[in-house]
Amino acid sequence: MKINKMKNFFLFTILLILVGCSKEVKSELKNDPIAAPGYIFNFTNHSINSVWVNGKWIGSAPVNAAGGAVCCVELPRPYQTETTLTIEWERNICKGFSDECLKRDKEGNILQEKLKRKIKIHPYDSEKISMLQIVFLPGDDIRAYAGMLGLEHPNHPSHKEFGDLLTGKYAPLEGVGPFKKEMGN
Repeated sequence: MKINKMKNFFLFTILLILVGCSKEVKSELKNDPIAAPGYIFNFTNHSINSVWVNGKWIGSAPVNAAGGAVCCVELPRPYQTETTLTIEWERNICKGFSDECLKRDKEGNILQEKLKRKIKIHPYDSEKISMLQIVFLPGDDIRAYAGMLGLEHPNHPSHKEFGDLLTGKYAPLEGVGPFKKEMGN
């Protein structure tokens, strides 16, 4: 009988240790960064040949198209209002498929330019993230959204600012809605 009591005590002690460890691991996970695959949406007249978010390459997107889906960009958990992303990208200097695109550098490559911008990410629910969406707009404007909803979903946060312009129906957006003036693109 004494052995059974010791055995029960030993099992109970191990159980307490495991429960304590489990709670400790869970509380650490609440503050671990979120790893989200990056998607690029290009609503400009320039081919975007490479995009980096916080130094992580996430892909490219031709004129009027989406691209990316490379894993993963780290985001803070939980969301913090001061969260910014550093976006670097290379794009063709020429627009679309104009005659300008026939111009080449000494090595025969299409002329490109490198740009960099630091942007704030829209607020997100860190429990509901399946992707990071980087949206390139006319005038070298960029938006970043993290979540589970596609741009076409009526509850996507972009709809508050742009209505359904980012659903893909009107791409490219130069000359449309809030982008009526061409801003150097």
